[in-house]
Amino acid sequence: MQRPEEAGPTAGPTPSPWRATVVRHRRKAGDPPRESDRAEGQPLAWRHDLRIHGTRGEISCVDAVGRTRWTLRCTGIPNAAHISGGRDGTLVDSWRSYGHYVIGSGVRVVETDRNLPTESRVVRLLPGGVIERGPRLTGCSAPRPVVLDDGTILVIDAGVLRAVDRRLHATVLAELLTVEPDRAWAYTATLHRDGDLLTARIGAPHPRREDRHTVHTWTISLHQGS
Repeated sequence: MQRPEEAGPTAGPTPSPWRATVVRHRRKAGDPPRESDRAEGQPLAWRHDLRIHGTRGEISCVDAVGRTRWTLRCTGIPNAAHISGGRDGTLVDSWRSYGHYVIGSGVRVVETDRNLPTESRVVRLLPGGVIERGPRLTGCSAPRPVVLDDGTILVIDAGVLRAVDRRLHATVLAELLTVEPDRAWAYTATLHRDGDLLTARIGAPHPRREDRHTVHTWTISLHQGS
């Protein structure tokens, strides 16, 4: 789907300061992995006296006394996000972009358009409905990303672990599982971080019975430098 207003493409790929090493890989038959809900009331991020809270389809910035400063809502169909601010909820801006929203360096989105072929990217939302285009994604539906302290986004994209920095430069950290792009919708994945370790899980459907899955689990060491 063509977007009416877009910033020009960013510069080409640059090496990521992050490296990933697969420490362990195991697989077993089982139910496909699912995202766990965040603890109730736990903020997605915070800075000084501002807290960012998120639920499915909505992110709100709340100040120290509980007043909502702005709210970002995604409508899904058509794939769009709308930001409103102030006590009266006046519409401030809107974009044709939908997916996982990352607060920091503005608002970035790991898009999940659920279309084949996909046009999903990692993008940044700019004022005036403008979208700064980042790297293309192979899969049409990515799991919730992990965001590192330096703002780097880690995402599993059709069996590949990618790192996307604040400038929207992307690097492949690990090729975990071969997934055909036109079958990526049938795979489910999760990604979690615990200190310097990542746990990536991908549920691969049986080739003839999609109600059966092989669940792959990788333990990945995350480190900086060459």
